[in-house]
Amino acid sequence: MSELRRLSAGTSFTKDSLDHFFDSLSGAVWNDIGLLGFLREGDRVAEFRRNGREVPTQLYGNVGLIGSGRVDIERFIGTGQMPGGLERPMNGLEQSLGYGLYLTGTFLNLEQVTGESLTRYYGGGYEIASLMGDKFGKRGDVTYIFWRARADDGNPRLYKQPSRLFRYAYEGDLLVIRAFAFEGSPPAPTARDDLHYVTPVYRDPTPKERGWVDDPYSGPAPSLDASWLCNHILTAFPNGKVGVLTLVCLKAPGQDRWVSIKETAAGTEIMVSDEFINLVSRQIGEELKTMT
Repeated sequence: MSELRRLSAGTSFTKDSLDHFFDSLSGAVWNDIGLLGFLREGDRVAEFRRNGREVPTQLYGNVGLIGSGRVDIERFIGTGQMPGGLERPMNGLEQSLGYGLYLTGTFLNLEQVTGESLTRYYGGGYEIASLMGDKFGKRGDVTYIFWRARADDGNPRLYKQPSRLFRYAYEGDLLVIRAFAFEGSPPAPTARDDLHYVTPVYRDPTPKERGWVDDPYSGPAPSLDASWLCNHILTAFPNGKVGVLTLVCLKAPGQDRWVSIKETAAGTEIMVSDEFINLVSRQIGEELKTMT
């Protein structure tokens, strides 16, 4: 990876030159890793993939998958509907990002319940990259919010206090994960606020970055109130069934949020609008109808 970055810093790869670089490597390399992605060549975008699998989907055409989690994600990819924006309409790119948040958030939710993904050597956190201007980059400014709801008695209801939040951000090319959890019940829950810095695999951290890794609270902490709020509602249905409802919110300038996060010296407060509660209840109610 470091050699690939070094070469790309000097001159831009083309599809042919990238394939030539991959072909120059020992075949044994591909026993341990897989690579896939896109590169820009003038006014077109070219795909590259090594040691990956291509899967046809209804929503996105052919999708490339690599890694130890590709069997699991193949079961989910293409399921469900393209997410809509609760706070404003989304364009095609934003809808695709919303679907990526839906998938990664679903895996994070399942991981909290079963931990199964960790036994297959993936999980613990997910990064999303997309075209940003004239180049591809990783998307920060994302917060996953995990809620609980019940409908096992046929009456949908949302617990207004989420169980935990994960904020993903970047300091340069370091991934910053802020994990926030409420412990106990309202009206006086306690909070646990953890911060983690993850260094990239292709270089050694600087002394300053190493200090952040060893003592995360010595570095900058991202706000929980990100532009993207990906709400995952784990719902208990009748007969012991469990489902996950996902609602993706993208901030609209000058508009009140359906889910607001307020951080002060006194603590962190999650405020939920009646519109959000009613929407969750309606969605759960629709799911209940399919079970009768």
